[in-house]
Amino acid sequence: MVRIFSFNSFNSSKGGLSISGSERVGIDLIKNSIQEGVEVILVGPHDFQRVLENLGENELAKLCIISQKINLYSSFFLLNLLYNYIYRSISTIFLIQKLQKKYKDILFYSVSDFFPDILPPFIVKCKKWYVMSYHLYSKSLSFRSYIGRLAQYLSFTMSQSADKVIVINIECENFLKKNFRMSYIQRIFLGRDLEKFFEARNKVKDLKKIVYVGRFNEIKGFLLLPEIFNELNKRNLDFSACVIGSGEDYIFQEFKKKLAKYNLELKVYLKGNLSNEDLLSEMASSFILLQPSREEGFSYVVLEGLASNLHIVAFDLPIYSQVYSDFGLNLVEINNVQDFASKIVSLFEDKKPAFYPIEKFEIFNPKSNFKSIFN
Repeated sequence: MVRIFSFNSFNSSKGGLSISGSERVGIDLIKNSIQEGVEVILVGPHDFQRVLENLGENELAKLCIISQKINLYSSFFLLNLLYNYIYRSISTIFLIQKLQKKYKDILFYSVSDFFPDILPPFIVKCKKWYVMSYHLYSKSLSFRSYIGRLAQYLSFTMSQSADKVIVINIECENFLKKNFRMSYIQRIFLGRDLEKFFEARNKVKDLKKIVYVGRFNEIKGFLLLPEIFNELNKRNLDFSACVIGSGEDYIFQEFKKKLAKYNLELKVYLKGNLSNEDLLSEMASSFILLQPSREEGFSYVVLEGLASNLHIVAFDLPIYSQVYSDFGLNLVEINNVQDFASKIVSLFEDKKPAFYPIEKFEIFNPKSNFKSIFN
């Protein structure tokens, strides 16, 4: 059986090369499939192929069939949506039709429940089709969030035709069971291969260093970071902050304006996207990981931070009590910048490094979890 993994939801945001948790899990699933001797094909836009190459995954990049050969970016949201999502969805429909003629036995795996990963297998009526859903879209009143929720609802409606929908958290599972008729829902903590994080975790910590790893967008609370850093500065805290990732250009420009407004340019280091090796090094040498996200399906960066023996300061989202309750995360009310800063100050004053026994991570063993998906 050939496994086709769809990464059509990937959006480089004007050349940014950040990668989401769902895409990283998709890559792990592909590697696991290859180890099992299964033939694998990736479908995604050309900028996703560039991400694979930047991550050093050149062999995987060679397996990628391009669904969107030219990357056009428009500051006008609807034009961006039309080209990056609708065009690549239609292109993938024709790709799948060609692949079905070439291969008799195909499993189509949608690495997310976003529209461009769902429409093609639904239209083509793939004989075997799995969908991965991480979280429900934000209930923010913004126009973008409204479009996102609408697209996700359409995706869920089409996913009723899938053979299996794999979910991470209870909220998503309950919502699907209540509102849709899915053939089969499997809830599972997929985890990640954390061996390299364990190997790097004993690096000497900089007890004044905090780190953020993630996409630059509103859902991840990226624009709250300058507010948090400013609050720390007002309390005369001696700190340095490392910001890793990339994302939407207009948000990044707003972020830099805020840094300048609060005179934080010398305290905050913008690293962009890093190689896996450099990312491991930055996380292992840090003291605290910040996670101001307002919405998470699993939060792989938190798992990686814990594996790196970092203190985690995050907004109190349901997934943390469901998945990470044994790790003692430092949780605060959503959008409460003052309490967020207070948690950081308290950890700096205590100066006690975090330590999490490796055996605590057994529930996140990805090898056994991955096998249960395809069995």
